[in-house]
Amino acid sequence: MADECGYCGDFRPKGGTSKVFVNNDASLVEFCTDKPECGNEFILTNADTGETITAKNMYERAMEAAKQKAINEAFANVVDEVELQKKLYGTSAESA
Repeated sequence: MADECGYCGDFRPKGGTSKVFVNNDASLVEFCTDKPECGNEFILTNADTGETITAKNMYERAMEAAKQKAINEAFANVVDEVELQKKLYGTSAESA
C-alpha cells in the first residue's frame, strides 16, 4: 500500500494511515491517522442515496462490523463445540 493520505496528500505520514474499502471493495480510501482533520473532513457521498459520511466514521463503522463478525464467529464455534461434546459425551458436556 502507498500510505498516502487521500485528503491532504501526505506520503507516508508519521502516524500512518487508516484505510477503508468502499464501493463493494472496489475503491480504497486512505487518510492520516494522526491528523483528525483528514479523517473528519474527508467526506464520502453515496451516489445512490446522497447520504454523506466522514472517512473516519466509515472506518469506525467498518472496524465495529469486523469486531462484531469476529465475535459472532467465535460464539458460533463455541456453540458448535458444545453441541459436538453433547453428541460425544451426552448431557454431561453441558456442565463442562
